[in-house]
Amino acid sequence: IISIADSVEAAVRSLSNPSQEEIGKIVRSIIAERLQDNQLNECDITLKELEMVARSLCETLNGVFHSRIEYPEIRKEKVKHA
Repeated sequence: IISIADSVEAAVRSLSNPSQEEIGKIVRSIIAERLQDNQLNECDITLKELEMVARSLCETLNGVFHSRIEYPEIRKEKVKHA
């Protein structure tokens, strides 16, 4: 799980302004690659648990890499003192 999290975080960090959809695709793609490469054969983890890991990673990464709202510049008016 730590290896998956590390790979996913690095992949998402390499993107500029990733969307929720992009993050989800990356998370699921990396997990699928690990499964296809038989890297999880010795693990006692179920597909249901891997889905829970994927959802958790997506939620966390969406929180970390969410887009910030760009606020208009606020101009301060000079206040004349009497």
